Amino acid sequence: MSERTVYHLTLRFRPTGPEVYGQWEDAATADAKFRTTVGLYATPGVTIELHEQHDGLPERLRRRWRA
Repeated sequence: MSERTVYHLTLRFRPTGPEVYGQWEDAATADAKFRTTVGLYATPGVTIELHEQHDGLPERLRRRWRA
C-alpha cells in the first residue's frame, strides 16, 4: 500500500480574515503554487502557508511567508 501525501496552501489577507485554500498531491506543483502566490499577493498583512499531510496524519508546516 502506498503512502498518500496531500499539500495544502492557505492565503490570508489578515490574521482573522477568511482564507483562500488550495490542495495538490504533487510536491513540485504545490511548491510552484506557493512561489506564485507569494509573487502575486506579497503585501502587508498577508500570510501564506504550505502544509503537507501524510496518510491522514496531522498536517506539518512546510513553508510560511508573512509580510
